[in-house]
Amino acid sequence: MSIELSGKKMTDQSALNLKAALSECERMVPPTWPLQNSVAVNPFWYLRERNFDSVANRLSMVLHARLYMPSAYYLRLYTKGDIRATAIDCVLSELQETHAVVPTERGDFIRRSQAQDDRLRTYLSCAEFVDPSGYWQRTISQEVGKYAAAYFDERQA
Repeated sequence: MSIELSGKKMTDQSALNLKAALSECERMVPPTWPLQNSVAVNPFWYLRERNFDSVANRLSMVLHARLYMPSAYYLRLYTKGDIRATAIDCVLSELQETHAVVPTERGDFIRRSQAQDDRLRTYLSCAEFVDPSGYWQRTISQEVGKYAAAYFDERQA
């Protein structure tokens, strides 16, 4: 295989590396054609091959949004009997194989679940970092929203 890029010939290995890199990009970038409809494409398309738990944990660090209900919700279900003790035991034993910090006893797990559910986000946005009061975060969200609405408006309003 001989590929010429910017007037220079690439080695076979370089060409294979380039092809692999382009294939990886193609896998990660969501389809966005026609371009005027690209806003409707899921921005997390590249995570589609991961399991839900992995994606939920990864996104919660960045988005400050949970993809699971709060612990209090599941505790209520457990107290009502909608979640059985055997189900918790089964999940704990499964998770202990892959997660070192999972409690071994159901009682310990319940106690930890009753602790404060709100954790600080791992990554702050630039606006949150500069202004913890939230003024700039709200202002930026409103202004970007107005811009996006005007840009994508096709005479609906």
